[in-house]
Amino acid sequence: MSFKTTLIPEYTDTIILQKEEFYKKNTDLIDVIGDYLTELNLNIDYEKGKSSGRAFANTVLFYKSLNDEDFTIDDKKIDESFKNYYIEKYNSLFIDIKNSVSNFIKDNVYFKNYSDDVGILFDSNSIIDNSISPYFDVFYSETEIPNNLNTTIFNKTTLDNKSLQKKFTKFNDALMKTNLKGIVGDNSDISIQTTSHGYNITNDYKYYERFFNFKEPMIKNIVSNIKGLGEYILFIKDLNLRDNETESSLFSYSYKIEGIEEQYDILKNKLDVSIYTSNSILSS
Repeated sequence: MSFKTTLIPEYTDTIILQKEEFYKKNTDLIDVIGDYLTELNLNIDYEKGKSSGRAFANTVLFYKSLNDEDFTIDDKKIDESFKNYYIEKYNSLFIDIKNSVSNFIKDNVYFKNYSDDVGILFDSNSIIDNSISPYFDVFYSETEIPNNLNTTIFNKTTLDNKSLQKKFTKFNDALMKTNLKGIVGDNSDISIQTTSHGYNITNDYKYYERFFNFKEPMIKNIVSNIKGLGEYILFIKDLNLRDNETESSLFSYSYKIEGIEEQYDILKNKLDVSIYTSNSILSS
């Protein structure tokens, strides 16, 4: 399973005006971010802090508050997609600001560097390969088809790529297993793998079974020992930026400037709603 990305955090962080009432009055905007007014106000406060005389200190305090309150704002727990957005936002800061944030937070849980191997200990997407799948199962009729993708890149590839990879694996491995029959033999007893040196080129399918016996207890221990970071690790481990079904939304809002009401998009670009009816200007 992979978690898909969403554009909602980006939308709530695109501050048009630093007033919550403005968003509530514009139906196009409130329809999209109406359930995330807490996060919207958090972003508004962050933008106000950047334009003050204490921009550096306000930025440090902003991330310290998120860390110390475990991403809970006004008794609302921020979901993992927003949590990931703010962590990525921290990672995009200048190195001096990042170091100041990291050093200022006494018990820093979230705002630090993460390895690409995060969550790899209990990942099962890439565990099956030729060393585990039995050789007698030529066309993978009894076991799952390996994807032959390393754990660190599994969630960086599209669903189409994964499907193609499995198709290649199925037919290439069938050829290899057929050619090895003279060495492996016709033994189709998986239980023989429990005996050391029980058979030629014996696969360790039992490791696959042992892994799932210990996977859930291992996840529970990790989540309980590293506070809220455990849930974030489970999220980021399965987050696939290439598998994104979210479509961007073009929505407009009305706003008066110097007494004239105009239509604008979320980036404050004025939308020309005039209907083109004549070529007279072009031909003159």
